Amino acid sequence: MSRAGVFTAPLPDTGDFVIGRGEDCELRLDDTKASRRHAVLHFNEDHVLIEDFGSTNGTLVADRKLAPGDPVTIALGDMVTIGSTVLVLQSAKPEAPPARLWSQDTFLQKLEDERRRAARDGTRFAVVQVRIDGGAIADPTRSTSRKAAGGDVALAEALETALRQTLRPADVIASYATGAYEVLLPATRDDVADALAAQIRKRLEADGLHADVSVACYPRETAASAREAGGKLTEAPAPPEGGAMKRLEPIIARVAAGYINVLILGETGVGKEVLAQMIHARSPRAGGPMLCINCAALSPALAQGTCSRASPR
Repeated sequence: MSRAGVFTAPLPDTGDFVIGRGEDCELRLDDTKASRRHAVLHFNEDHVLIEDFGSTNGTLVADRKLAPGDPVTIALGDMVTIGSTVLVLQSAKPEAPPARLWSQDTFLQKLEDERRRAARDGTRFAVVQVRIDGGAIADPTRSTSRKAAGGDVALAEALETALRQTLRPADVIASYATGAYEVLLPATRDDVADALAAQIRKRLEADGLHADVSVACYPRETAASAREAGGKLTEAPAPPEGGAMKRLEPIIARVAAGYINVLILGETGVGKEVLAQMIHARSPRAGGPMLCINCAALSPALAQGTCSRASPR
């Protein structure tokens, strides 16, 4: 998790994995406080070690600063801090459920919300537009995963499947015309957006689908997207809005995009539940229910049994 957003990097089963600002690193950090070759992860069959290369600003595991050249073992859930970047070691998640295909009205609202956040907080985002000749969709407001007769529907299903399997859980997919889709990439740098667009194009070509894929990045000037949604990227930014919750929005967007557990602390009445609802609404699990439980109302025996069987979310 960094100032640019939340990202996931696949890790090897064995061998070394170098972290730093250098182009030759397996995990390249866009962080001025990270050294070119900052640290390395050593993967063995039953454990993972991290070693600081003697970096300028050091490496923290929890609150402990590592001694250069002295590998230490890290476990799942451990937080590693390099400059202003926080890394969390996680086990591979099961395949995420299919991303929802949003309506055009909802997409435009999410685009406007992201534009306001980017203008206020100085972050970046992008819109990717995908057009397929001869494609069709059965219903622009919902997924076409259900089977239906006709080659156009099958083509649309293939296209939507390719988009979902290529994109990240937090990305927003919508259809606005026959065979035409657009994707909002929240909190995404220009180079990451360009790479995702290239992956989409490559995946579609592998499926035998010829696609016109274009990218519009905020605030980068571009004429790649001729559609109104892309044109919104260069409009004058809206004035910042005040309030404590508004100031928390960048943090909400960053943690909601990932799968880490979130603990919210505060006095009664400060808005912890409201904050939790905001995180849930922007997370990959937004399509599922949010269950609120008052732990103070549970008996000690029931609370102990519940906690022993369920992991927090």
